[in-house]
Amino acid sequence: MFTCQSREECCMCIDIAGSWEDLVRYLQMARKKARESYIESELIYAYARTNRLADLEEFISGPNHADIQKVLLLCESAL
Repeated sequence: MFTCQSREECCMCIDIAGSWEDLVRYLQMARKKARESYIESELIYAYARTNRLADLEEFISGPNHADIQKVLLLCESAL
């Protein structure tokens, strides 16, 4: 079991464990508390990793603070 001190650590732990659906749920909850670029960027990446393309499209078509270029590079490196 992982113990996380920050949102960034939590995302890294879940990424390592490969629990992408859990990460999506966590980031959706975190986004309700704080609309930070890091959270929104990680949520987009998690949507892509879980193949939730409709959710991804809906999210990026609305207002957000995500770093789309960073997410694109992450997706390309994951291929």
